[in-house]
Parts: sequence; structure tokens; C-alpha cells
Amino acid sequence: MKKILPFVMMIIGIGFGVGGMIIKDIFFPPESPKIVYTERKPDEVGPVIEVGEITAILQGGGMVKTEIVLEGINKKSVETIESRLVFVRDSLLKILMGRSAGDINSTQGQEELKEEMLEILNEMCADSIHKVLFSSFIFSR
Repeated sequence: MKKILPFVMMIIGIGFGVGGMIIKDIFFPPESPKIVYTERKPDEVGPVIEVGEITAILQGGGMVKTEIVLEGINKKSVETIESRLVFVRDSLLKILMGRSAGDINSTQGQEELKEEMLEILNEMCADSIHKVLFSSFIFSR
């Protein structure tokens, strides 16, 4: 008898658990899940403005040769950037000349360079630039 009692108690406990869940679902039916559909737009790319090739002598020796492309925020930004293209190229050249080969020899260094370029160019071009991109990037020490 003592061996059967724990087994009976377990069966009664399971019965109360299952019965409780069934009664709960009867008196408090579960809410139907709300499915929200959103239309995902593909990543839009802004207009692209080619700055062209820039070659600069680096601090401490070395040289960098790169082709830079700017992504504008909208079609109107093209006019703003192109009207200041000579100043944009000059600023990019100064930024590159202020770096050393050690500053730009890693991916992280190149990303920091892009961030600095973006910040300075957006000051010049009334926040018309979304990204600075390198279409080629060659440097030597």
C-alpha cells in the first residue's frame, strides 16, 4: 500500500494539472495571436557622385592612391555636391595628407578615415552626403 500511494498521488496531481488547463481554456480562451504584416522596402541607394582619383603623400612617408565615390541623400544633393566638387577634392586631399600609412593600413583605420571624411564633407555640403566609399584604395609605405 505504501508503494502505491506516491503513484496515486502523482496520477491525481497530473489529473488536476491537465484538468486545470482545460478549464482555464474554457473560461479564459487564449487570444488569437496578432500577426502584423509590414512591407519591407529594399535598401535604397542614393545618387552616386564620383569624386575621382586622388593621390596623396602620407605623413612620415608613403603614398596613397584612391578613387572616392560619394552617396548623396537624395537627387537634390547631387547639385549641392557637384557645385562644391573642387572644394570637396581639396578637403579629401588634406585629410589623406594628414594620415600616416599606419593609420590606414587596417580596415578599422580605413573606416575611421571614411567617418572623418563624411563629417568634414557634410559640414561643407549641408549634410548632403550619406556615405563615403572607396572604389579603389592602394597605399605604400
